[in-house]
Amino acid sequence: MLETVEPLFNRFFGYFFLRSISKQILDMGECALQFIELRINFLRASKFLEGFIS
Repeated sequence: MLETVEPLFNRFFGYFFLRSISKQILDMGECALQFIELRINFLRASKFLEGFIS
């Protein structure tokens, strides 16, 4: 019985483990993209204010 259950359990656990890792990687990528977008918006705003002040 154990010989048939163990591979199933390992496959099941591995699937969720990989899914959680890939979700974390995607979340980190999304966070990095949002940070880059924030930086671009900040640069645009500073250029706009620079032109507005001078």
